[in-house]
Amino acid sequence: MTGPSSVAYTQTTEKTITVTVTKDPDNGEHVPTFHITTVDVSTPENTDKVIMLATNIDDLKYKTTFTITGGADVKKFTLAGNKLTFKATAFEARKDATYRVKIKATPNIFLPLPGTGLEDEKTLTVTVTKANTGGNPDDNGALRITTADVSTPENTDKVITLITNKSDTNVFKNMLTIFTIVDGADAKRFTLAGNKLTFKATAFKAQSNTYRVKIKVFQERFDRGFSPWAFPPSETAYKTLTVTVTKNPDDNGKYVPTFRITTDNVSTPENTDKVIMLATNIDDLKYKTTFTITGGADVKKFTLAGNKLTFKATAFEARKDATYRVKIKAALGTGISFSTGSHYFPR
Repeated sequence: MTGPSSVAYTQTTEKTITVTVTKDPDNGEHVPTFHITTVDVSTPENTDKVIMLATNIDDLKYKTTFTITGGADVKKFTLAGNKLTFKATAFEARKDATYRVKIKATPNIFLPLPGTGLEDEKTLTVTVTKANTGGNPDDNGALRITTADVSTPENTDKVITLITNKSDTNVFKNMLTIFTIVDGADAKRFTLAGNKLTFKATAFKAQSNTYRVKIKVFQERFDRGFSPWAFPPSETAYKTLTVTVTKNPDDNGKYVPTFRITTDNVSTPENTDKVIMLATNIDDLKYKTTFTITGGADVKKFTLAGNKLTFKATAFEARKDATYRVKIKAALGTGISFSTGSHYFPR
């Protein structure tokens, strides 16, 4: 196609999704052995650490009861529901900076035979790290901006949320945190409000499609006064962020990934409806995607509303093969208009 025109096109992709039905967790033959999945953690000194306890069957809608049963440092921990809290401790408190506690998990599953209940025990380790000691910035507790570089399609504003390595700690809740734009080759293309950095929409330029801005963060405890002797003291950190502008998906996928459905295969316990959220690799590009069921060996077991695919409750023994398949089609209606030149329209 050449010459002036105004057209819209639609990209499509298909994928077969598989649902595996498992036996209810009263028979370990068909489900993984019940176990605690929480991993060991680290925390900067003098900072409480809240650890969310979890198991491998949390998504089966059974309530799990956690208890502290022992451990060399049991007095350093408290437990409320599934929230295990390690009490703030100085790095120098002892030579060994690791603290251990034993946790027991019991799922509330009522089985017909006595003595067949499930439970698991695990010893969790918390490692206390020294703050502001220099060395590797990834493990010394110093303040860092952790926001990663991003990409955005051309002519689309990009809002970037600025965060630091202390955003998920309790001490951060008592912090005054201020982000500012201090420099950068393309500083004029950015605006900042609080921790929301916005890159202003710009057209794609093949030879120069990256834009950089330097960000400063200042942080200080406000509940201890603004003092150089407060702990931790005020900190500053800098980072240059890069935004890469990509060609809109009207250029044969040259600058963006090929459109595809990213939803994975799933499993569900028997006699339980399973709602599956359908997604694609360009959901964040603000284009509307339409999903439809186009086929599959077990199409009658599925219903679809918007991007919510529902697998109807089925008994494990319904047939020998406990896997069910459906084919999904995703259509991306971009509605992009062209004015001049020759264009390729992907199917």
